[in-house]
Amino acid sequence: MNLKPNIRGSIGPFTPRGYNKIAQAVNKLPKPEQFDKPINIPVVFLAQILVSTAVLSGRRWKYTWAAANQLNADMKMQPDGGSNLSYAHIQVYAYNGCEGLQQNNGTLDGPGFDHSHIPTGFTLQPIANGTYVIMLLVPDSNGDMSFVFSIPNAIDGTCG
Repeated sequence: MNLKPNIRGSIGPFTPRGYNKIAQAVNKLPKPEQFDKPINIPVVFLAQILVSTAVLSGRRWKYTWAAANQLNADMKMQPDGGSNLSYAHIQVYAYNGCEGLQQNNGTLDGPGFDHSHIPTGFTLQPIANGTYVIMLLVPDSNGDMSFVFSIPNAIDGTCG
């Protein structure tokens, strides 16, 4: 970020001197590593889900991921080991769009079944590690990059 400390009049409660001090402090901060060298990120790409971490217990997860590629027309897929396109490099989690319905502890799970109808002994599952998904790069409400895929969650367990 490069704030220009050269305002001449007040900005609301900020005087030019106060704004200039803030701008100087912000400009001294180190830039995040992922933005030092811009990378070319496709808007849609194949990715492999690596690990899920609960955001809302049993209802919503965030996922680490890595770019993948298709080896041939047989749809054999593999992680793209030479790519910098991954959670490990960019440090941005991916989220499952189908889980958006259950994000606020509501009664429905994506894609639209009632959470209370899940039989006793069964639970909603995160997307399995190793699953290949079509990943989308979309801006979040702040304009920062975010990654989204959309797959219905499985329900698994044992009869009681």
